[in-house]
Amino acid sequence: MKTILKLLIVCGIIVLTAFSCEKEQSNPCNETGDGTTMETFDFFDINTPYAWLQNVDENETIVNLIIQNQQNYEKYVGIRSDTLRPEIDFEKFVLLAGRAIHNTCGHVKNQNVKQKCNTYYYTVNFEGGVCGAIVKVNYFVIVKNTNSKIEFSISL
Repeated sequence: MKTILKLLIVCGIIVLTAFSCEKEQSNPCNETGDGTTMETFDFFDINTPYAWLQNVDENETIVNLIIQNQQNYEKYVGIRSDTLRPEIDFEKFVLLAGRAIHNTCGHVKNQNVKQKCNTYYYTVNFEGGVCGAIVKVNYFVIVKNTNSKIEFSISL
């Protein structure tokens, strides 16, 4: 009798456990929010005359680069003097860089990097000047190295 009672209790526990377990719910990404502002590190001051993109298509209105190693850093980023070239540890950091052609003496008004789900968004906003000169405006920011997708949003 005790064996049957124990067997019924064990079976009852098994049945309750089997039917009361909920399936693991995934936490879907909410793309509707603004995202999380990521920590960034200055390359130079914004709108610096000391750095520019080189070895890129000069006819493209907007050029964006994700620079992940020293070789590409030296190839694509011109620096007025090699003594001023900032050192970047590409094991830990990535340089996001770009150049836009602006038709009214424009300059970078602000920039930020935000993360939404598994994507980084580098946003650069420009402000026009008062002259009618066409200028090439460069923009740079350093972020922690990531396996996330990186997208650029450039607003001329």
